[in-house]
Amino acid sequence: MPGPAPTGQHAGPFPLSPTTAWLRSPGVDILRVGGGLSAHDALLQAVADLSGRALEVAADPESTARGVATLAAEAVGLLDGDAGTPGIARRVDPRLEAGGRARERSRWHEALEVHVRTAT
Repeated sequence: MPGPAPTGQHAGPFPLSPTTAWLRSPGVDILRVGGGLSAHDALLQAVADLSGRALEVAADPESTARGVATLAAEAVGLLDGDAGTPGIARRVDPRLEAGGRARERSRWHEALEVHVRTAT
């Protein structure tokens, strides 16, 4: 699991994870999201609500794949340096207050426990 971004910086892009403890780290104010699932408004709102962080949705839904390709190209010397930051299409702000967030996180963890018990 990736660690928190340095203070005052964005975290991301990171895959969605059932474990959100790292999202509560100080200094992670905004999460950048992209990829196919970023087109699903209900999912984005749930992530914003459960994390308590605003989400910036990439303008290019393929920004995650492009980012991986850019890092690979830089690693083998095909690109050198800044490939730029993808544009942001919109922002999704959390709607839940702290109490609602704690309640929904508890429900999420209960659902995961049921799933893990039935999957094994």
